[in-house]
Amino acid sequence: MTPFKFTEQIIDTTPLIAPCDRILPFMFRTDNVTSGSIVVTMVDSDGAETALSITVSTGVIDGKTYYWHRGECLYPFLTCGKYYLKIVDGANTYYSVPFMPECGISDIPDGNEPLRDANGCVMRDADGDILYEPC
Repeated sequence: MTPFKFTEQIIDTTPLIAPCDRILPFMFRTDNVTSGSIVVTMVDSDGAETALSITVSTGVIDGKTYYWHRGECLYPFLTCGKYYLKIVDGANTYYSVPFMPECGISDIPDGNEPLRDANGCVMRDADGDILYEPC
């Protein structure tokens, strides 16, 4: 059996559901050493790349390089669609699993984030309006 090409994996993989106002937290480990500054771009389903200014930290433990991102507000909000992250640390390139932002919450002003309950669901008032706060 021939393995899928990377582009086929991105298209055929069920995406994670992500908030429209932030990149999900992540962590991964490699045997490669980091060889430069980390550049993160977001790639949409058409292949268009957008540079992101999110913080990706690194650390080395027992010869393994760990990369992590704690999650932070993203401005402007993501539009509906399928995305993945491309992380380049100089010599090495890593790709995330695909993700899709929540849709239908466009009534939140830019620079704000929705309030979420203990389950991570967007909170609404009695009239169905989304409750939000500044990022």
